[in-house]
Amino acid sequence: MLQSMLMSLLPFHLIQGIETLRQQKSPTLPYLTDLLQWWCRQLDLPKHTNIDFKNVSSINSRCFQVLQDFGLSNHEEKSNDTETFTLGFVALCRSIGLDIRLVVALYPIPLSLSLKKMDAVHNPLNLWCEVYSWDQQLWIPLRIESCTVYDPLRPWDAIEQKSLCYVIALEPCNIIKEVTRRYASLWSTTTRKLRLPLKESGDGWWKLSLWFYSKSFKSTRDEHEDNVTSILQLTESMPNTFSGFVDHPLYALERHCKQNQVIYPNGKKHIVGTFKGEPIYPRTHVQTIRSSESWKRFGYQIKSGESGVVLKQKSLADSSKSFNIEDQDMFIDSNETNGSVWLYGEWQTEPLEPLALIDGIIPRNDFGNIEIFHPRMIPRGAVHIRGKGACHIAKQLEIDYASAITGFQFGRGKPIPLLDGIIVTAENGEIILEGLGEEERAKRNAYLQKRQLDALGRWKRLTIGIISRARIFRDYYRDTA
Repeated sequence: MLQSMLMSLLPFHLIQGIETLRQQKSPTLPYLTDLLQWWCRQLDLPKHTNIDFKNVSSINSRCFQVLQDFGLSNHEEKSNDTETFTLGFVALCRSIGLDIRLVVALYPIPLSLSLKKMDAVHNPLNLWCEVYSWDQQLWIPLRIESCTVYDPLRPWDAIEQKSLCYVIALEPCNIIKEVTRRYASLWSTTTRKLRLPLKESGDGWWKLSLWFYSKSFKSTRDEHEDNVTSILQLTESMPNTFSGFVDHPLYALERHCKQNQVIYPNGKKHIVGTFKGEPIYPRTHVQTIRSSESWKRFGYQIKSGESGVVLKQKSLADSSKSFNIEDQDMFIDSNETNGSVWLYGEWQTEPLEPLALIDGIIPRNDFGNIEIFHPRMIPRGAVHIRGKGACHIAKQLEIDYASAITGFQFGRGKPIPLLDGIIVTAENGEIILEGLGEEERAKRNAYLQKRQLDALGRWKRLTIGIISRARIFRDYYRDTA
């Protein structure tokens, strides 16, 4: 009903314009500008000023009365109430068939609070709109309080960037989409550091919350919007401080590389700029280096003739502290000498070539196991059978096997190998699988038989109880009745 009331206020030339716009015969931006200016004139909104109902006296009575009847404004309030007129404009645009979204900026409690005592301040909602342009295939931002239509390729002009944290767009049918990256011009240096938690990998709670209000599938328009957002991120300016380059998603300095990271390829032709005399490289050139044994865990081996990039030394501090996953290069490399190990880059590796079985014998390490950190580490002619019962079946059938180590669990100052299944020859693998199937069927039959016996026992107790109750009533309650 609100949409119908607002639509009845439209002048004839705007109604004619929407008809040509629906037929995609006229551009969206000129019509949107005229519609916004008409709306601001009806509400008597001065440009670049806030609304104070105490000072507004010439608001169009019909338009204001509609908003007031539906609870979108309160004439007695003295605070800024621009969000109510933004909601009214959204309702008006939806009534004439425009694709419009209500955009809201959310400001959670900051991570660091000032000890300085401050007076309570009423902060109104930071609302604005964006209308989809069929000819530009972009969302055009606009603000009601300033009566301004912004460049769709510079959406960050519509909001202050210093404290920007979360921005969501509200669509019909309770659909919510996050558009923070499109509106954040300082995403890498400022915005992403204000979000909770600090690391981007910890946004799972936020993504899960939005998932409940997201679309079941992405339309062509959504995919195009995501592509435009990705392009806009590439236009972000470089940081102006050394700390801004730390974990920056686009740029990196060599000084910020970790012990297991190097810049490759490097050199003048790969530099994208300089900062205080230091070369700036793309973040994609930051490569992780690992030991030869570590690369095997990822299914790669060092190419013949390659030399290590960095010789990692194991210090006394590393020997005394508890073992953790970051120290795995020092642990699993059997070629280390004097507490040091050579580290290699991915460009020095090739897909791992599995070893072949010799006389059908499964290779083992000193502990009688075989390391299978990656499927490529399974010897040719052998198979990996997962499951706890495989080892038991192999022992019963006296089949040669080796327990498979698929990883390490680090804790209490030492690594603990994780065993998952066994490695046997391909011929014996079929026998093991048949034995596992037979054992599973036997367990299933035993479980069903136990349930049947339990059910019969319950029926027996129930029958005895009913008979006993009938006998007691027959022998002892017949005379009293």
